[in-house]
Amino acid sequence: MIEKKQKILLIEPPFYRLYKFNAALNKVPLSLSYLAGVIISRKPNWKVKIYNADFSPHDVPLDLKYMVGKGFDNYLKTLNEPKSPIWDEVRTIINEFQPSVVGITMKSQNFASACIVGMIAKSLNRNTIVVVGGPHPSIAKTEILKEPMIDIGVFGEGEETIVDILNSIEGSQPLSSINGIVYREENNGVENPARELISDLDSLPFPISVAQTSLIGYDKYPLQAFKYIFAIRGCPYNCSFCGARNIWSRSARFRSIENIVAEIQQIQQKGINYIHFDDDTFGINKVFIEKLCDAIKSKCPGLYWSSKMYVKNVDDETIALMKSAGCRSIQIGVESGNNEMLKLIRKNITIEEALSAAQIIKKHKIYLQTFFIVGFPQETEATLSDTISAITSFPADNVVYSIFTPYIRTELFDYCKREGIISNDFDPSRYNYQSPENYFCKNIAKDVFMDRIRELEKTLDKINSRRRLNMYLSFEGYLKLKERGIARSILRLLYICRNAIRLG
Repeated sequence: MIEKKQKILLIEPPFYRLYKFNAALNKVPLSLSYLAGVIISRKPNWKVKIYNADFSPHDVPLDLKYMVGKGFDNYLKTLNEPKSPIWDEVRTIINEFQPSVVGITMKSQNFASACIVGMIAKSLNRNTIVVVGGPHPSIAKTEILKEPMIDIGVFGEGEETIVDILNSIEGSQPLSSINGIVYREENNGVENPARELISDLDSLPFPISVAQTSLIGYDKYPLQAFKYIFAIRGCPYNCSFCGARNIWSRSARFRSIENIVAEIQQIQQKGINYIHFDDDTFGINKVFIEKLCDAIKSKCPGLYWSSKMYVKNVDDETIALMKSAGCRSIQIGVESGNNEMLKLIRKNITIEEALSAAQIIKKHKIYLQTFFIVGFPQETEATLSDTISAITSFPADNVVYSIFTPYIRTELFDYCKREGIISNDFDPSRYNYQSPENYFCKNIAKDVFMDRIRELEKTLDKINSRRRLNMYLSFEGYLKLKERGIARSILRLLYICRNAIRLG
């Protein structure tokens, strides 16, 4: 007799689709893909599926005006409407697969959404074990156990941990022996010791290799959804607003060049010739970049790629080498336009260095995306003005604008608590980088701050809309068209054109 396999469903909760049902996270969740690959190789008696509940084949873009206005209203309404179409979809997928374990990746911004997914799973089968992992549990730890639908939380890297959890469910080891988890014991939260970080990243499976058999709705995804890879885990920098070091640590671990190239070649075999290195910071080792670029040029012909880079690692020689190896787009985090603010948040750069880096990147005709954050707790009207000036004047092709969001147990979250800026009943699901409720400045009156950033958002929508239109008429736009497919690209371009006309 063939033994029936147990089932685990790994879920990316909806977030953008709470703003608009046809919006999308056009990205296969890498963290869930790694987990699925490890389960497939180590636990063949388990059937595993990945469900990205934040994916929609329609891929409607969201501008800032919508996200801070009608979109945010929709977001809050959908969180409180159990019969909303998105929750019906989640309920249907879980019910059809009938998992004994549901694993949910949880960020602070989708905390409430993840809890609803867990509640749906429990409502369909109260014996379903709900496991959550990702950035929020890695920071909040036992605090997540206040939510009754969560059985186990994973902090830190989860690939080894999920195997141990499945072993425990099978009865071969107790939860108390599993490092890197929180769980309940006699209604008390228990935090086990942290798990050691994975030393050999080459031992992990390639996400692309598990997508075709494990990803629900695989055939509906555009090619661009499969372009993301990690080369490095860990960020050596120490920004006070960031919680990444609570997951990866500040010790950077590198995959071997051979392993990265093998994954790129497998991606290229799927017809994808534009990849994105999704590392927190790609360019932290010049020798590594040189070796990787040389390998890409010799072993991955026809490849184009993009990455994030730290401002101080941008120099003419490095960017020229990256361009020669097919680099088409670079993202840099500037964050503030004021040097005193950059010191306070420990960015360890100056605005002059950031401008120089931007000019070098543009000199080599590489598409540039800049990241800025407004509204730090120590922000003043003067520092805010400096940042707004930098946002609108930097030679960037696209600006990613955020309002400061305090993440639990980061240094700036603790600062906000000490200063009385946030209360004890802080609800992380109401605050994200584009939330209209974000206001954490002790030195700027709320009405003044809100007026300034609402005006900035209007300006940015105009700037980004025009720049996106120009991009679609360039070689970069041609590459995007190939990624998304002609039909999807035409619909997106029409939407962008309408926005450009509407915004004037």
